[in-house]
Amino acid sequence: MFILTYPDDPDFLDSPVAQFVQTDPRKRALRDLMKAVWADPRVRLAVRKDLAPPDRLAAKSGAPALAAEVTVALAIVRRLMGWSYRLLVSEVDGSLGWRWVCSLYNQPLPTFQAIQGREAQLAPKTLRLIN
Repeated sequence: MFILTYPDDPDFLDSPVAQFVQTDPRKRALRDLMKAVWADPRVRLAVRKDLAPPDRLAAKSGAPALAAEVTVALAIVRRLMGWSYRLLVSEVDGSLGWRWVCSLYNQPLPTFQAIQGREAQLAPKTLRLIN
């Protein structure tokens, strides 16, 4: 099932470690960048078309997929940091800071193959728009 974004998780956001991470200026700037990219309706529409085309049932049924906002955030972080998919999963899964930047919160992080597959669904036109 297609999920646009995860709701804010107060348990995650109110934890002392997450509060501390939010004061890091580099992580704050990256989080603000992610939110600015996601706020563009053209980006949201293009990502929606790529990840859940209207002619596929996956948009309405099945197990919940990784949120579209998180897919975009992970793609941006991976490219900015120059990480492989395996390293991306390792870094994000083990860091509250990266989970906050990517709006993943306490949600489970899929395998690197699943993230790679989701990112591969993004059309080059969509990636240029995000860029």
